[in-house]
Amino acid sequence: MRILVGTENKRKIEAVRTVIDNVFVGDNEYAITGFSAVSDVSETPLGEETKQGAINRAVSAEKHNTDYDLYIGIESGLINRFGDWYEEVWSAIIYDGKIYTAYSSGVKLPESISTKLLPDVSNHRDIMNSFRVKYNMGIDATLGVDTWGDYTGNKISREIGLEEAVRNALVQVFPGKGSLYSRAN
Repeated sequence: MRILVGTENKRKIEAVRTVIDNVFVGDNEYAITGFSAVSDVSETPLGEETKQGAINRAVSAEKHNTDYDLYIGIESGLINRFGDWYEEVWSAIIYDGKIYTAYSSGVKLPESISTKLLPDVSNHRDIMNSFRVKYNMGIDATLGVDTWGDYTGNKISREIGLEEAVRNALVQVFPGKGSLYSRAN
């Protein structure tokens, strides 16, 4: 199976690899390639923009090269639910001409961040960068930023959300035996 992920972000590509390894557990050989796809959404997506960004990345990857079996787009963004801000991850998978989407659980943003957010959340990156400087929080040289780790003191990593979103979409594409995804009405 050939998989094209609409990003060159190593953290996202490794999340896809982990999920494929866990879902297929050696049943199939596969190759994963990253492609710098555009999300066409805000730098920090807000609400439905996050889902759309994941879809846009998967579509962009498919348009780039139609020789793959799966096209995966992943996007992280913020959403306000019931008066609280959360970061969540959306995944979109294109398989056999159909788009499958799913999202992760979310991590609540600390008040020290959420109270400073502009209504369009465009300042999220600036807030995070100021905290990284203030508290000497590093950015992994290979994997990049881990906002979930920053929020939680590394008790929860961003990989949790990335993997969860990809897994939740992938089980729709390749449902298990007896899955309601594979049963007719």
